[in-house]
Amino acid sequence: MNEAANEMGDRIQFAVDFAKKQGKAVQDLVAYVGITKTQLSRYIKSTNEPTVSRVARLSEFSGVDLIWLSTGDGHPFGNSPYVTIRFHDDSPEKSGPVKFERDYLEQVLRVDPDQCLMFTNTGDAMIGRGILNGCQVLVDLRRQRGDDIYLITVHQDTMVRRLQFLPGSQVKVISDNEAYDDYTLPAEDVTVVGRAAWIGGGR
Repeated sequence: MNEAANEMGDRIQFAVDFAKKQGKAVQDLVAYVGITKTQLSRYIKSTNEPTVSRVARLSEFSGVDLIWLSTGDGHPFGNSPYVTIRFHDDSPEKSGPVKFERDYLEQVLRVDPDQCLMFTNTGDAMIGRGILNGCQVLVDLRRQRGDDIYLITVHQDTMVRRLQFLPGSQVKVISDNEAYDDYTLPAEDVTVVGRAAWIGGGR
């Protein structure tokens, strides 16, 4: 991302690229803005300058901030490039909120920053998946189903484990360490906080 793009053409190129990352086609973009691909190319090369209304339409279609697109002031997404993720209330270690780049969360991890939290893993039950004691785990609160690694609460104990959802409303709780036994519980006994979307650190 070129946050300090001084030329309007550079900012328009960023908006086009960002729209593509969202799966939006260039032909749909030009149709929405009311221009041709040739005109778009001229805007990007800064040989022509778009009208205010067309910049506004490009902003609406791409999701890039209008002020930044128009003037270069601020940030492409209209606010700080960083977001602060709070820790889960039951996290055994809270070093303070963790900051991530917003576009990394949204475009790479594909999570909603407002629907995430952090948790510090303890123990070595998940060492087979590279989740060590002290690892910080980013938890996506929107994802709570499907076989994957989750932050869960069982009998008031909050932990990171791999889950397998079985027929008959049963859940298999799996530790990726041969020293620990796996076990199966009724789904109602397992509170799924969210899916592990990112793991870092550890000791």
